[in-house]
Amino acid sequence: MYEFKDTNLNGANLSGLDLYEVNFESADMLGTNLSGADLRGANFSYADMRGADLRGADLRGAILGTANLEGANCVVFNFGKHCAIVTNTHVSAGCVHISLKRALKRKSYKKLAKRNGYTKKEIKIYGKLLKLALKVVGYKEE
Repeated sequence: MYEFKDTNLNGANLSGLDLYEVNFESADMLGTNLSGADLRGANFSYADMRGADLRGADLRGAILGTANLEGANCVVFNFGKHCAIVTNTHVSAGCVHISLKRALKRKSYKKLAKRNGYTKKEIKIYGKLLKLALKVVGYKEE
């Protein structure tokens, strides 16, 4: 596993890279481009990620709870069984990483949630949280 703990990565272009389970704990990552990167299971504990570009990044299982994401184009929320990470292009929740276009098409997020054991009430709340997250990240339907 690669280690970037306490490393200065400000403004670095890490777009499209395979960064699976990499440790970025306490890293300085202001304005870092992580678009399209595989960040599954990566540890961002206490990382300063202000203004980071996370468009299209696969964030399934990433640890972001204590990261500073101010100005980054994502929203993280935890509800029910899974943590959801929403960027302006994709949503990652549990073991699912899909485009927002696909998630919203015929409300397929409802089918995915049902398959993962969510109740009708939980699915309704999850949908409301997802719609709020979409407004925050500035998603515009095509």
